[in-house]
Amino acid sequence: MLHKIRSRAYLTGNDSVLAVADVNIDDAVIIRDCRLLKSADGNIEAQLPQIKNKDGTYTQTVQLINYQSVLMKSLKASIFEAYTNALKGNPPVSKEKTFEMEKEQFELQRQGVKAEIRRINLPDCPALKAIADITIDNWLVVRNIRLVAEKDGKIKPVMPQKSLPDGTRCDRVAIKDDTLLEKIRTATTQLYMRHDVPQQSAIAKADDMYMFP
Repeated sequence: MLHKIRSRAYLTGNDSVLAVADVNIDDAVIIRDCRLLKSADGNIEAQLPQIKNKDGTYTQTVQLINYQSVLMKSLKASIFEAYTNALKGNPPVSKEKTFEMEKEQFELQRQGVKAEIRRINLPDCPALKAIADITIDNWLVVRNIRLVAEKDGKIKPVMPQKSLPDGTRCDRVAIKDDTLLEKIRTATTQLYMRHDVPQQSAIAKADDMYMFP
């Protein structure tokens, strides 16, 4: 099964962080804040977005748990092409590329959207009910999704965000596919509503599963 990937790069003017990029996979998921890094020995690598913890360590907000080799190779090539175009003064985007995961294994491992939540109780932020991590089709993990109670009492998943220079915020991981977004909402909210267990993993029911394009 072929998948599509394309990138938009933003030059940083930094010798070690060459560019920051947004990567679009299958027009379903956009991963923002990917970095193109150059090491002291001249090697160039792609890095998925991270957040800095209070203790100075870093946590990846996005992780690839299967097919890392083919995915990271495709991601790096796509970002590097967009970066090269930007250096030449051309539009800082890459052409759409295709890549293929191992078909038989991929079909066997498709598991829809799984969720794991950590309930929290913050007196100064009562609307924030839990933090969720999700796994999509057993290869893409998104961490630190906030489950927020809206005024009507419904629980809404909010993707990890970053602050922009103008004071606004945007999602680090943007879900562009409405079906996938609904499956994420279903998996996280159904698990949150299970009051019998304070913390556990769960998978959406078979008829609620999202199959990546």
